[in-house]
Amino acid sequence: MFAADTYLTALANGVFTVDWWDTHNGVGTISTAPDGATDYGDMGLLSSGGCTGSVCEPPVNTPFPPYYGIQMLSHAGRPGDQLVNAGTDSALVSAHAVRQADGDLSVLLINKDPSAAHTAHLRLSGYTADGSPADVAVFRDRASAVETGTGDGSSQTLPPYSITTVTLHPKSGTASALGAPRSPKVASVTDTTATLSWAPATDGTPVRYELYRQQGTTSELLTGTSATSATVRNLTPGTTYTLNVLARDADGRLSRASDPVTVRTTSPAESTCQVAYRLTGGWGSGFNAEVTVTNTGPDPIDGWTLAYSFPDSGVSVTGYWNAQVSQSGRNVIATPVSYNSELAAHGGNSVSFGFTGANSGAYAAPTVFTLNGTVCTTT
Repeated sequence: MFAADTYLTALANGVFTVDWWDTHNGVGTISTAPDGATDYGDMGLLSSGGCTGSVCEPPVNTPFPPYYGIQMLSHAGRPGDQLVNAGTDSALVSAHAVRQADGDLSVLLINKDPSAAHTAHLRLSGYTADGSPADVAVFRDRASAVETGTGDGSSQTLPPYSITTVTLHPKSGTASALGAPRSPKVASVTDTTATLSWAPATDGTPVRYELYRQQGTTSELLTGTSATSATVRNLTPGTTYTLNVLARDADGRLSRASDPVTVRTTSPAESTCQVAYRLTGGWGSGFNAEVTVTNTGPDPIDGWTLAYSFPDSGVSVTGYWNAQVSQSGRNVIATPVSYNSELAAHGGNSVSFGFTGANSGAYAAPTVFTLNGTVCTTT
């Protein structure tokens, strides 16, 4: 049950990808859950059929509750839909909302109380439902299937330890007839700007296009134009942005958002640090690289941390020298060894370290480096 809340909370806060630990994991420490059910300590989605002492899991491939919790996400939204802000006044009830591509609004409600039902009254802002019965899906405590049907779109009684989705339909004439702007793409990027272009919206006459930064459920208007391209300015160097384009009609109503575009600004033209990245060898499935770090600022540094990311996912660090190097996903962190922790001011010295990388495809050079949190220039 809590899987749905955890996933949607992460996505609402700007996370792009959330993976479950494992499909099958294996029985762990046996305990009793708050609702009195047996907790097998498995952490998998499906039963492995194992035993701890005399206590055995259900037959192999029997779904555990997190399976249904994640399944309930598909009743709330699908790829291409948009998360919107939602909240409750109860610590025992969580709410998440999704504006679907067809104009419907789905509200996912989680009752975390193991012993009592709670009534949820839906209060909407910026959305007018048509008053028809809502589509309702419910996963109850210890159930083996998701129930679907129709029900009241303004109020729902949430069973103990349950997940409920309520999908409302828009009132005719309350949404813009404009289609979303099509095929947005990045035309150019600098350290502080990004230029996007797109194909015009269809199914109506747009009078303006607006570019928004999307961070989970938060949308921030960055710029607007009557053309089909625009430049966003005053961005932060070495930062990743997710941007959407929306069209506005003559009545002031916005279209659906375009497909998202991810932009990463380049390193700055000026900084208090400088990094040089150089390939020193390669052999198809691997390579060697050298990184040189210089402190160009006015203050010396004793103890440094250099962070950067590989543009390609199939790259991993397999060895290193003259630094301690660790990796998590595409992200790499390098720290000094005992003899090279000091960086003099004004470029008085430089520190170089090397590493060996393994690659299963492309291995483009990192483009943004931060030294103790400061984005550096690159050479």
